[in-house]
Amino acid sequence: MKVDYMQHNPNADTGIQGFKEFFARLGGPTTIPDTLPGLVAIQAEGSIVTLSFVREYDDPSNQGQKYTTTWFDMFRFDHGKIAEHWDCALKAAPPKAGGSQSNSQARSFPLGFVVAKARPSDYNL
Repeated sequence: MKVDYMQHNPNADTGIQGFKEFFARLGGPTTIPDTLPGLVAIQAEGSIVTLSFVREYDDPSNQGQKYTTTWFDMFRFDHGKIAEHWDCALKAAPPKAGGSQSNSQARSFPLGFVVAKARPSDYNL
């Protein structure tokens, strides 16, 4: 990851420190699985790599129901390091009194997992 890494997720600060703080709030490092759950496509062009995922969430309009949508993580690489990241995260709602964060859409896909698995050499960058 580049020292001047740019983060475009509204719930995380730019820079390596912002990256570390964001994922520490999500529970810190986790075991890296062998596959990316829900991955449906990888697109790479020039220095940009995009991963697309199918995700299921609780339907806020229909209690007890789920809905399916698409999530993406997009990275710009510079000299073999992640320079920039985008995703479709929404600004997180404040936690409910006495509860935990309920806005599952605000939680990003575990970028650390993607960083560990996505090497620029895999994409001919």
